[in-house]
Amino acid sequence: MRGSRSVALQLTTLKVLLEHAQKIDKATRAEAFDMLAPKDRLSAVTPDGQLLGTVTMSAPRPRVTIDDEQKLISWLVDRYPDHLADDMVVTGPADRVAEVLAAYAPELVTRQPVLRDWARAELIELAQAAGHPVGPGGEVELPGISVTTPNGVVSVRLEPGAASTIIELIRSGHLAIDGTLRALEAGESDAA
Repeated sequence: MRGSRSVALQLTTLKVLLEHAQKIDKATRAEAFDMLAPKDRLSAVTPDGQLLGTVTMSAPRPRVTIDDEQKLISWLVDRYPDHLADDMVVTGPADRVAEVLAAYAPELVTRQPVLRDWARAELIELAQAAGHPVGPGGEVELPGISVTTPNGVVSVRLEPGAASTIIELIRSGHLAIDGTLRALEAGESDAA
């Protein structure tokens, strides 16, 4: 069994290494983000050509948000009334409404259009496909809907056995702990 000082030193060292690795990972992912387009793929290979893994950039779908439903409903009322349903809105005080509704007092309720669930799904699907708000008839001046496309994500997928190969490359001095090649052989390049 090891002594407490040895365990403490190892844990402290590992914490520093992890924090350092996270900083390097963040900076290197940013570098990869700048050089990759959505759906691009890079191969990570050893100096002798063994595939260690791949680095890819995702291609996220646009995200559609109905951020002002009332503006959208106002726009749809005259153009696509079938996309709307009537809904009752209670306008009186709750205790009075409960009492009067029991006696069927229609003056305490009003009707207003609300977006049908199928119409909401249709408008979101149309906007996702177009990458911008679009109406059922192809209209592009559609209020109340916003579309944003998030940035892609750089991801790394390791090949089987890559971890042990990388550890051996580090141990043998060919690869620095941060993953950079220590020295290239004459005539080699890391450009892809």
